[in-house]
Amino acid sequence: MWWIPVFISVLLTAAYCLLILIYYSWFKKLQQFKPAANSIPVNRFSIVIPARNEEANIEKCLDSILNNNYSQNFFEIIVVDDFSTDNTSSIVTNMQQQFSNLKLIQLKDITESKLNSYKKKSIETAISQSLYEWIITTDADCMVPEQWLGLFDAFIQSNNSVFIAAPVKFINNNSFLSIFQCLDFISLQGITAAS
Repeated sequence: MWWIPVFISVLLTAAYCLLILIYYSWFKKLQQFKPAANSIPVNRFSIVIPARNEEANIEKCLDSILNNNYSQNFFEIIVVDDFSTDNTSSIVTNMQQQFSNLKLIQLKDITESKLNSYKKKSIETAISQSLYEWIITTDADCMVPEQWLGLFDAFIQSNNSVFIAAPVKFINNNSFLSIFQCLDFISLQGITAAS
């Protein structure tokens, strides 16, 4: 009876390999999106950023969004400060002086109770106070390209989308952890795209 666990392991490995091959074939069928030339933006976006102790990143993140080639009248940014103990909220407050489409919500003003998931509560709170139908979430340590919002808009217009899952690109610093994280996330994105 020693062969039963071995047989089950081989069977599961073969099934997993078959599944990965199926995902790979579906992934290969995906085509890169190319927006129509000279499309006129029509969609408005609420960009939600939960942030906790992100003073080293939040300004770069917000600058990358605010410098998008997209009308500032067509998007708002909602930063939800998730009980930060650093200068995250003061950095956002200073930037609000210059950008009227930038909002700051302090989670501590909404709830005092202990939660299992502050990030989930931050996103939920921001969505409930958002102005626009299209919600985009990103993290406070991310930076986005200049055409980020324009590509979302063009994709929505050309596909009548109701939901979009977009890829994330990691920066590899060649450490073991960074390489592992990149490989792990590439597999997750590939499976998501193929599915």
